[in-house]
Amino acid sequence: MLLVFGCTVPPQQPIDTPAPTAEVESVAVPEAATVTAVPTPTPSPIPTPSPTPTPSPTPTPTPTPAPTPFGIAWLPDTQQLSYRYPEILTALGGKIAQRRETDNLVAVLHTGDIVDNGYKEWQWENFDLCLSAFSDTLPFYPVAGNHDLGVQLLKYDAYLKRPFLEKLPADQVYEGGKMYYIVLHEGGTDLMLLGIGWDCGKTAAEQEWIESVFAANPDTPCILFTHAFLKRDGGILPVGKHLEDKVIRKYPNVRLVLCGHSREWHRIDLVCTDGDAQTERTVPVLMLNMQGKQYLYRIMQFDPLSRSIEIRTYSMNSDDVMPGTDQEPLSFTLEHAF
Repeated sequence: MLLVFGCTVPPQQPIDTPAPTAEVESVAVPEAATVTAVPTPTPSPIPTPSPTPTPSPTPTPTPTPAPTPFGIAWLPDTQQLSYRYPEILTALGGKIAQRRETDNLVAVLHTGDIVDNGYKEWQWENFDLCLSAFSDTLPFYPVAGNHDLGVQLLKYDAYLKRPFLEKLPADQVYEGGKMYYIVLHEGGTDLMLLGIGWDCGKTAAEQEWIESVFAANPDTPCILFTHAFLKRDGGILPVGKHLEDKVIRKYPNVRLVLCGHSREWHRIDLVCTDGDAQTERTVPVLMLNMQGKQYLYRIMQFDPLSRSIEIRTYSMNSDDVMPGTDQEPLSFTLEHAF
């Protein structure tokens, strides 16, 4: 009780003062929202530009060789030089080397009897005095003569050991060098050289090989070079008869025959009738064999435009062309010869 001086104040009852009721808007509390992650869009791949193809280089066409004249040196029998005159062999090799550029030489042929006796090593050493002058710059294409095979012995074993035969293309050689062929690609034209050694080309196996050569080169003009073919009077030797029948007359692309063996020089024009018995062709056959200090050799100049062969004969004593006689010229031109 609260005493208040002067009056008595009754005790107050506690007043429940109601809390003012506010007009509170009911706010809806949203349910917990489900947040869906918006996927980050995958950027479209930037297209990789197709690589610009590297253009294949257009191959530069191989230029067709200009029809430039070219020469082949022809050495007939040198056996006396190998036996007696090595100094002339040295000079001969020098002349061939000098003519390599002036006559555009591409090869040196030898029609056999390189030495006097193929079983005498010293004679081969003498001939090397000639060969060594041009062997590094000009290919050497010989055939065996009877002297290279030992004259009376006539065996190939010593000849086939000669180092120059190792330079021949192995897939174009018959039995180590008894026969072989070469195809020259010179001055815009092709020319086949077929070398047939002493007394070869007779057997069935040898004829089969020759047939395969012409089957592989049916249209390539061919020069056949062998050791023995003509007699001194221009007749055909027995050792050459099979070549006339089985090679020269049989294959129309044989256009020229070269030989030695018989002394002096000679030329015949062999008329051949082809299979139809109407088409004729003329095959010149040239023989040369002048030995000793008066040794003669030849340069054959080929003109691809006129298809002619100029035959020039030279002596070891002079650089002038040897004319020969009116009846038997030493130098002349074969027209439309290949």
